[in-house]
Amino acid sequence: MSDSEAKPAVGFIGLGDQGAPIAQAIADNGYPLHVWARRPESLKVLDGRPHTAHGTVAELAAAVDVVGL
Repeated sequence: MSDSEAKPAVGFIGLGDQGAPIAQAIADNGYPLHVWARRPESLKVLDGRPHTAHGTVAELAAAVDVVGL
């Protein structure tokens, strides 16, 4: 991917013990990160990292190029 190409938007669902480090790595590597969490307090693992939280899975899916679970 050249510098002139935008990185794909990545959606991620599941911010538990395994998913949180994956979502953090996505954000840390400059990918636009979109997340959904059943429990809003789960989003705290992304504090200080750029991300967009969505209210529904459908909203997340509509905003991204790929979704990880």
